[in-house]
Amino acid sequence: MVASLSKGSARQHHELPEAIFREILKGTFAATVREMSLLIERTAMSPIIREKQDYAVGLFDAAGRMVLAQFLMQGPGMIDPVLKRFPVSEMRPGDVYCYNDPYLSDGAVGHVPDLAFCLPLFEAGQVRGFVALFGHFWDVGGIAAGGMSPHATEVFHEGVMIPPVQLVREGVYVRDLYDLLMRNTRFPRFLDGDVKACIGACQLGVKRVEEMFGQYGVDRVLAGFGHLIEQSRTSARALLEGMVGVGQWQGIDLVDGDGFSSQPFRVELKLSRRDGRIVFDLRGCSDQARGPINFILHPGILTTVLLGRILQAYDETLVLNEGVSAVVDEMLLRSGSLLSPKFPAGVALRALSRNSVTNSILKALSSADPSRLPAPSANYGVVTFRSHDSSSGRMVYCFDGLGVGMGARPWADGIDSVYLIGQKNNPVEWMETEYPLKVLRYAIAPDSGGAGKMRGGVGIVRDIGVVCDDIVLCTMVINAVQPANGVAGGRAGRVGHIVLNPGLPDERPLPTMADNIPLKNGDIVRVVTAGGGGWGDPLERDPAAVAWDVRKGYVGIDAARTAYGVVLDASGRTIDTAATHELRAAMRETLQPA
Repeated sequence: MVASLSKGSARQHHELPEAIFREILKGTFAATVREMSLLIERTAMSPIIREKQDYAVGLFDAAGRMVLAQFLMQGPGMIDPVLKRFPVSEMRPGDVYCYNDPYLSDGAVGHVPDLAFCLPLFEAGQVRGFVALFGHFWDVGGIAAGGMSPHATEVFHEGVMIPPVQLVREGVYVRDLYDLLMRNTRFPRFLDGDVKACIGACQLGVKRVEEMFGQYGVDRVLAGFGHLIEQSRTSARALLEGMVGVGQWQGIDLVDGDGFSSQPFRVELKLSRRDGRIVFDLRGCSDQARGPINFILHPGILTTVLLGRILQAYDETLVLNEGVSAVVDEMLLRSGSLLSPKFPAGVALRALSRNSVTNSILKALSSADPSRLPAPSANYGVVTFRSHDSSSGRMVYCFDGLGVGMGARPWADGIDSVYLIGQKNNPVEWMETEYPLKVLRYAIAPDSGGAGKMRGGVGIVRDIGVVCDDIVLCTMVINAVQPANGVAGGRAGRVGHIVLNPGLPDERPLPTMADNIPLKNGDIVRVVTAGGGGWGDPLERDPAAVAWDVRKGYVGIDAARTAYGVVLDASGRTIDTAATHELRAAMRETLQPA
């Protein structure tokens, strides 16, 4: 928390060198954002915010530029829709603005379940900045609970769309508007609690920043906003220019399908640097999909979030804010394409294409400098379970996000079994307590990570048992056809799959992008997620590291021999050094060009 300062301590801050004071301000901004995050986690009602932590909070200047945020995959541009609709001169303390329309926000919020909230910051009666956040809400209507069905063919199927509106006027809720919102959800208790948690977190942020205005002086705080943005701009540009020389490089990644077509969708990036300009050309992407995998790519999401996270791996002090947006001079999109769909194309599952944008960036950068960039990661998976007890009126909706393997890095193995960066998976105890489900198995998926000098991260195996009747399954799992590729001689990760009743007489494969799959009491759904790509020649991997992987269950003894050329005893603990040397020599000879 931000402690109150006495006049004496405030005077001491004025006497500090400016460089030191700026770092104090930066830490205070970060503490404010962290305190907001803790509040929303402790007060939100729905599991997707409380347990999985699918939300983002941030501080913005009066022009709507993001200064500092704790965010997942959104944040840049969040204030712009409000500024376009409401004059700053008419804003008052206690006002709260809200929206979730992905088209009117140009992708600043990615799909309808994400509700953004914005509160102005005041000093001497003037708007000096904004506090904002978004949260992924449990349900805001649509053709299915949660609004995330692969059967959605237009955004109207995904829930009620809210343009920028004033939800609270000078501390008083606009009742008719709030009632309309509550009527368009299957879970009003969750929605009501989450709205109040989001607004409460923003109000805390407003209080903290306005305290800073009083403690440090508004001019110094606003100067700190500007300095932090400029610091990021300079650092990010230098990092990218260090990775990309003069020329053009291409990165292509594929999305399995959209739930209607089995043909893969292409995400193609042409990255060029000429005459001091860096351009990201994405016009070669596939046409927009019939299913809801379309991704309205906001320029700030591309630069600050997707590219920015890559750059942050090489400078952990880089703050991802508006300054990082300047790292790319121009982004080119084609209207009617997967990344620039025409209204009202569905976007509920846009995250499945978003990961392919990240992978296409990695592949293009790897073409420019393969020695520094990680291999592509697999795309996370989701399964949901829904039921409706007509006698009691109780609705059941369980959203279960599933971890996958991240791509191997030149300096380390890929991270294992991660569900998105910054989010958590569902605790087993909570799932079994809240829902008619039982988690029978939760383990890593052996041999799923791509072989390499550095191994790709492994996916998971999750067996979920059903303990009720009249429940349906929705599957949203990518990398079941298209694997995460390896880099610099590394091999691709293994693809994922879903099986109903594994090992039983009625075992059968399930589609990985489908809805309304009927289940009955006693059924078991096994989800096996994909692994990340490997980096470097697998025959160069340290045999001791392979043996460690075998002991931990990440790699099988057979794969240690066939993929890595490492010969182990039956226990997987002892390396036959002579046999390993001989086998690797033979494998290298086989791989030599004729």
